[in-house]
Amino acid sequence: MDRILQLIESSSVVVVSGETGCGKSTQVPQFILDNWFFRALNRAERTPMPHVEIICTQPRRISAIGVAERVAAERLDRIGQLVGYQIRLENKVSSSTRLSFCTTGILLRRLASDPLLGNVSHVIVDEVHERSEESDFLLLILKQILRERKGLKVVLMSATLNAKLFSDYFSGAPVLDIPGRTHPVQQFFLEDILELSDFVMESIYLMEPMMINPELVESVLRHIVAGDHDWPREGSILVFLPGFQEIRAIHDALTDSAMFSPRAGKFLLLPLHSALSGEDQAAVFKRSPAGRRKIVLSTNIAETSVTIDDCVFVIDCGLMKEKGFDSNRNMESLDLVWVSRANAKQRKGRAGRVRPGVCIHLYTSYRYHHHILAQPVPEIQRVPLEQIVLRIKTLQMFAARNTLAVLRDTLEAPNEDSVEGALTRLRDVGALDAKDQLTPLGHHLSALPVDVRIGKLMLYGAIFQCLDSVLTIAACLSNKSPFMSPLNKRTEAEKCKRQYAIGNSDHLTVLNAYRKWLEVHRRGSFSASRSYASEHFLSLNTLETIAELKYQYLELLVSIGFVPINVPRRRKRASDNILELTGEEQNVNGENNRLLTSLLCAALYPNVVKIMTPARIYKQTAGGAVPRELRHQDLRFKTREDGSVRIHPSSVISQVANFQAPFLVYQEKVRTNSIFIRDCSMLPLIALVFFAGGDFKVELHGGDFLFLLESGWVILKAHDHETAEMIQCLRLELIKLLEEKIRDPCLDLLHHQTGCQIIQNIAFLISNNG
Repeated sequence: MDRILQLIESSSVVVVSGETGCGKSTQVPQFILDNWFFRALNRAERTPMPHVEIICTQPRRISAIGVAERVAAERLDRIGQLVGYQIRLENKVSSSTRLSFCTTGILLRRLASDPLLGNVSHVIVDEVHERSEESDFLLLILKQILRERKGLKVVLMSATLNAKLFSDYFSGAPVLDIPGRTHPVQQFFLEDILELSDFVMESIYLMEPMMINPELVESVLRHIVAGDHDWPREGSILVFLPGFQEIRAIHDALTDSAMFSPRAGKFLLLPLHSALSGEDQAAVFKRSPAGRRKIVLSTNIAETSVTIDDCVFVIDCGLMKEKGFDSNRNMESLDLVWVSRANAKQRKGRAGRVRPGVCIHLYTSYRYHHHILAQPVPEIQRVPLEQIVLRIKTLQMFAARNTLAVLRDTLEAPNEDSVEGALTRLRDVGALDAKDQLTPLGHHLSALPVDVRIGKLMLYGAIFQCLDSVLTIAACLSNKSPFMSPLNKRTEAEKCKRQYAIGNSDHLTVLNAYRKWLEVHRRGSFSASRSYASEHFLSLNTLETIAELKYQYLELLVSIGFVPINVPRRRKRASDNILELTGEEQNVNGENNRLLTSLLCAALYPNVVKIMTPARIYKQTAGGAVPRELRHQDLRFKTREDGSVRIHPSSVISQVANFQAPFLVYQEKVRTNSIFIRDCSMLPLIALVFFAGGDFKVELHGGDFLFLLESGWVILKAHDHETAEMIQCLRLELIKLLEEKIRDPCLDLLHHQTGCQIIQNIAFLISNNG
């Protein structure tokens, strides 16, 4: 303790290095807090009270809450008093709080209004070795603040493998190593386990390295539970797998096994991944009933975010799903990659938290030592950068510098093409002008702590008088899906989901499901709404989070002047009275599904695909070839950039064969074994005329007026001059009106004679034209 405090006192930045479980997250903040108490109690008479305000950032909400509650419990204190936490939708701090835990994003948002963190004495950045985009950006800002604020103390907490990287970034900041408190863990690799299990040694040469082998996993599990070894005879088993598909495959294989099937009553097979509801995740942390042993099938969420107390065995398959982004093709990918040695070490440590354990890596020791990376690729080098660029544009400390120059100063700078791609996409959405300065829309979007596209959707929802519906869709887009798919009830869950399908739209389907649940929630008890969610394979936690997010988003729109109402500060948790609060005028178009999907075009463009329908397909019969009905396999979907893409199987429109309009709008494009589009909605063609960006021309061909967008990739036909002139005039007037509203958010379009008429006319045209 004394050594840590001495280093903090004498240095602006200190790097505290220690393995998971060494206690640095809970103890270092308390050392600083206790030292403040000691100084306060022993200060000389009439000497000012020393000041302390400690902020400790955590990469995940679950960590911020968990560490705060642990620290408060250790101090016999209640959360919200001396120790508190702040995450999205939840603020448990008070005027008495001296130590607050928060997500990194919360601190970044505070910097927009408090750029030098004027009252903060200490900033502790935990888990910096994870190299999240937000964490790396925060380090850049702190480095800048330290040039202007000499009294601020920064503590970086890292795993042991890369502490020097952070020390060097802060000009040789001192590093303090804290020894671990974990139990010894025996470590085995593929060549070891093949000798021990019933797999033959030659199998190692026949295995496909980048594929999970269910038979091998089952063989290792059999060896563990058979007890023909000197390892511990009890304790749960944690199996690390890359993603949901692999978890499902192993779960199915074990369910069909005579030994591991739940029907045998000896084992509990428990999946663990981020898409699970909170209730399902909680089952993993409960003690097993007597006579039953837990086998947890998990993604890398179990590496750092959660601790399974009774875990003794870890099986590390060595692969993980990592999000990537191709800035040239504007496409996200979910790539199957090898874990790094840092990941492998974290996984191994999960087995030694409470007693000596065993870790079995299902890859060779040669691969571990010579092929895989020492550290994972920093997130800032592999994700879209729009949010970070907007943050740079809003911070005064970077006002005199261009974006590329700022990002070159990060710990490990992103690719310049990625930065240019982010700038281009922000120009496309209207957040930046030709000189890359924030537009009025950009200023509003930077004030909304959401993806820029979701922010734009919210603003347009307010303008087009469908606020409640759009806030629901926005909350769904920025959160995980409320639809659950339990491994043992996938068919039932999928059937139930498709019962909510409406308008050939995933977005409207989620909106419909939320509305149905809300009806039950409003007229019944909590138990009724919980039962409805359970019976219809909906996550109650996610539905309640959507209700909370809607309220927060409404508060944001009110705070920037877009919605002229007063929002009450206190309300019942997870209630949704947005429709009543905002009133009938703000929601005149709330049931207009064609308008809702059109506004998705305004927000998500250029994420649009063209539906290629064959003219006619024939089948052979005894009487000759006759036309047959289209099947969904007959359709092709094309984007401008990638050519053919496929609709993800999870979409409610993946089996649709007949679309009434020739375009779809989608939220994201992901490359796995193919290029898939997710979260899709059928799009009225006329919506592209009003809401798509890019070039726009009107030409006369054969007596018809053609509206040409994107060099003819989108074509809308008007049969007479009056219709063509009206549509063109409305498009230009809409652009002017939107610019005026965004420059002056308090402009009341509901009672603005011209503006109100423009909105009504466009809504009418979209409702009545394809």
